[in-house]
Amino acid sequence: QSLTKALRLDESINEKVLLHGTKPEVVLAIAQNGLNERFSDGHFGSGLYLAEDASKIDQYCTPDPEFASGSDSLAELHRSLYKSTDEHPGKVFYCFVVRAMLGFPVYTKDGETNCSNGDERIWATDFKRELAAIPGVSPPIPYHSLVVEAKEDPSYKLKRHREFITFSGDRILL
Repeated sequence: QSLTKALRLDESINEKVLLHGTKPEVVLAIAQNGLNERFSDGHFGSGLYLAEDASKIDQYCTPDPEFASGSDSLAELHRSLYKSTDEHPGKVFYCFVVRAMLGFPVYTKDGETNCSNGDERIWATDFKRELAAIPGVSPPIPYHSLVVEAKEDPSYKLKRHREFITFSGDRILL
């Protein structure tokens, strides 16, 4: 509650501070252009994957073992972050702390069924790029985000930490 007040998060749009882990090769592109769902894919659709716990995002991070020279994006990132090769600490993992507008989410335990009503679809299509429409809303408005719940139970895909997926990078502020 105190973080919400300190950062002046907007509870009316279900705004949260979450984490996004990534590979070193794309850190600079994300920093310059923001997160883009068109370059993402995963078990729960083609969206942007976020977490509330750092031990969840480690599966999306790969190590940056040493200072790179040259002209690729990793070398450019290193020139931006480190003044010399000696300053690279070795085996660095990158994550972004973001403000995410989750809006009206749909909750699932397996990426297929709605926790509130198992008969309702959570996907608009089989491509898993857009969530289903919120029931009872006219004109139809799709759910704004997907929250995958976690529990030590065989019917849950996630065992330890929840995931938050949004299908529009415009709902995330770096």
